Amino acid sequence: MGKDVGGLGFRDLLIFNKALIAKQCWKLISRPNSLTARVLKGCYYPNTSFLVAKPLPSGSMIWKGLIWGRDIIEAGSRWRIGNGSSVKIYGDRWLPRPVTFKTVSPQILDEHTTVSDLFISPGVWDMTCIRASFHVDDAEAILSLPLSSSDLPDRLIWHFEKSRDYYVRSGYQVGCDWMSQASSSRLGRLNDWWNYLWRLRIPPKIKHFIWKACHHWLPTLVNLARSGVKTDVLCSQCKRKAETTCHALWGCPKAKHNRTGCDFLVGIWWGDESHFQDLMVLCANKLASRDFEIFCVLLWRTWFKRNQKVHGNWCDTSEDVLGWSVCFLNEFQNTNWPDEKHKNVAQATKMNWVNPDVGTFKVNTAAVSNGNHYKTGIGVIVRDHKGLVMGAITQPILSLYSPQVAKAIAILKGIQFAMEKDLLPTVIESDAKGVVELINRGVTPCSDVGVITTDILALLATRPISIVYSSRPTNIVAVKLAKIASLATSSKIWVNSAPLSVENLVRGDYTC
Repeated sequence: MGKDVGGLGFRDLLIFNKALIAKQCWKLISRPNSLTARVLKGCYYPNTSFLVAKPLPSGSMIWKGLIWGRDIIEAGSRWRIGNGSSVKIYGDRWLPRPVTFKTVSPQILDEHTTVSDLFISPGVWDMTCIRASFHVDDAEAILSLPLSSSDLPDRLIWHFEKSRDYYVRSGYQVGCDWMSQASSSRLGRLNDWWNYLWRLRIPPKIKHFIWKACHHWLPTLVNLARSGVKTDVLCSQCKRKAETTCHALWGCPKAKHNRTGCDFLVGIWWGDESHFQDLMVLCANKLASRDFEIFCVLLWRTWFKRNQKVHGNWCDTSEDVLGWSVCFLNEFQNTNWPDEKHKNVAQATKMNWVNPDVGTFKVNTAAVSNGNHYKTGIGVIVRDHKGLVMGAITQPILSLYSPQVAKAIAILKGIQFAMEKDLLPTVIESDAKGVVELINRGVTPCSDVGVITTDILALLATRPISIVYSSRPTNIVAVKLAKIASLATSSKIWVNSAPLSVENLVRGDYTC
C-alpha cells in the first residue's frame, strides 16, 4: 500500500505484475508493425484490434497474460483526436476526463457518428453543433481539445503521463485506484491525513510510531489479547480500564499527567474506546503544525514511559514530559532544518527584453487562461531591432486549454502573424520552455500539444524563423496582451502600434 493510504509504500505485487504486463500490451498498440505484434495479430485478432480482442480457451499462456494485463490499458488510455474519423462520439474514450473518458450527455446524434462530424473544417470545432448536442460539461471538455489543420490520424494515448506514453509507475497507480474498493469520500479524507503525517518535521521513528498506533499495532494489553496472548487487559498503570491504544496514550491518568501544560489541547475530548486514528485526524485539523508535532513527540514519550513502568518496573515521575518533548523537537529541527537566514540567497537581478539583430524582427507570444469565463487569451507583439512596435494581436479563444497547449497555440499565432505581414526573418520568443524544446528538437509527441507542434514544424520547414525561450520578466508585454485578450469578446490587430494599456511596458523595454 502507498503511504498516502496508510501503508509504508511497499508495492502490491499482483498489481505491479499487471502493470508490467500492461507495458507489453502498450507496445502491441503503439508499435503495430513490430514482429511480435504482427504474429499475435495473425493468431488471435486478424480482423480487429488488440483492445477488443477476446480471450481464447486455446490461447497460449502469453496471450492469456496479455489479456489479463490489458485491463490497466483500458482504464488509463484515451484517444487523441487528429482527423477524428476513427473515433466514435458515443462509446469511445476520447474526452480528457477520467475515469470514463466518455461523453455523459444523452445520445442525440446517430450512434455511428464520429468526432470528425463535429468539425466545420479541418482543425476547427463546430461550436454551435457541440453546444446544442452536448451537456455543458461535455461541451467544455470537447472544446478544450486542440485540433490540427493537418490530416493527423487519431492516436491512442496514455492519459496519466505528460508524454502520453505508458510508464509502469502510472500504470501501477491506475491499477491501485481501479482495484480499490474503499469509499472515495472517506479515502480522500484519510489520504490527506496520511500525507500530512509523512510531511511532519519529526523523527522517522516517531512517524512510524504514530502509524502503528493508528493501525492498532502497538502491543497494548488489549491488542496482545486480540492476538491470542493470554494476559490481563486491565491497564498496568492505573488498574482502572482496559488498556486500548487510546487509553494508553490519551485516557490513562498517567497519560493525562504527561500532557500537563499542553494549553493547545484544551477543549479536545476523546473516549478510551474510540479509534485512535480519528483522534489524530481531529487534532491534526484543530492544531497548528508546530503544536501537532509537539503532540506527536509527547505521545511517543508517553509510550516510552509506559514501557519503562511495564517492563522495567520503574519510571521517572518527576520528568516534565512536555518540556522534554519541546527540547527534543527543537534539537531535531535545528539540526535538520537550519535557520533560513544562514543560507546564502542570491540577489535577484532585473532582466530586460533584448533587441533582435539588425534586419530581424522579434515576436513575443504568451497565453493566459481565464477559468471564470472559460476562455484562453492569446497575446502577440512584434518589434524590430530598434524596439519599435510593428504590430500586435489580442485574440480570445472560447476554449480553456492546458497551459502548455495554450502557449503552443500562441507560438503558432505569432508565426502566422509574422508570415501574413511579411515580417521575416523572425525570432519567436515564448516563456514555455518545454514547448520551445520540443519544437527545436523537431519532436511531435503523442500528447495534445503534439497536435499543435505538428503545424508549427510544418510552417518552420521553409521559413527563416527560429524559436527561442525567454523568461517571463522579458515577456511581460505579451503576457499583458494575453490578459487583455482573456477578458475581451473579439480579436484585435494593431499595425505599427500597440494598445495604450501596454505602451508604458513597451517603453520600459525600449533600448535603441
